[in-house]
Amino acid sequence: MALSEEQIAELKSQHGAWLQLEVFDGPDGDVEIVLKPPTPVNYKRFLDERTEGKTMASSSMQTFVDACVVYPPTEEFKKIAMELSAVRTSLAAALQKMAGGMGARESKKL
Repeated sequence: MALSEEQIAELKSQHGAWLQLEVFDGPDGDVEIVLKPPTPVNYKRFLDERTEGKTMASSSMQTFVDACVVYPPTEEFKKIAMELSAVRTSLAAALQKMAGGMGARESKKL
């Protein structure tokens, strides 16, 4: 079921205007997940844990992604992640892009 304009407005009022919608194919149709950008602390922790071997990469990614999912509610998102086992990997890539971690949108020689 698609998010309504009212739901989007409510999410923006709670989490800020910069939200991103990711849509996946699910067993029963579209699966919508809304992300907020990672905080600098959250992103740094994610990178540090991955590079310093403090924890397993999957655990680090789960913590990173889960902190940024604002829709659906936590329990529903956990069920989605059980059905779509690679969803957190895709969301982590989207979050890195939101944080500017995938390079500039445009580069040109001046």
